[in-house]
Amino acid sequence: MERGWPMSQRKREGLMNRSSIPVRHGWPIALGLIGLAMGGLVLGGYPLGMLEARRDLLWGRYEIRVSGYPAPGVTLAALILPQEHGIRVRWGGCLAGPWRREYVRGYNTVAFPAIERRWPGLLALHGFR
Repeated sequence: MERGWPMSQRKREGLMNRSSIPVRHGWPIALGLIGLAMGGLVLGGYPLGMLEARRDLLWGRYEIRVSGYPAPGVTLAALILPQEHGIRVRWGGCLAGPWRREYVRGYNTVAFPAIERRWPGLLALHGFR
């Protein structure tokens, strides 16, 4: 008897290719994994942004995250806020995908209230609200 004959028999019957996933089930599994990964990327940015904002606030760093093409008032605020208040404005780049947009939204949902508590009305003054 040949060693590992059940695998060899399956290969002879055409149910298996080189991997251990049956051929007739390979494409739906692969497409499902791709969809799960894409959904995880879109949903994963928001909680990660919230966690990083909490970490930065614990360390005493006040930051605002911005992505996409910046508005003229925001570029002026990026020069004023670090000098006068110690708030850093960080850009993520002009081309922001869905993961980056969710990350920025998650970060700012934690950072904006903390900045408003310390400096009331500052974000509205510089066009962030």
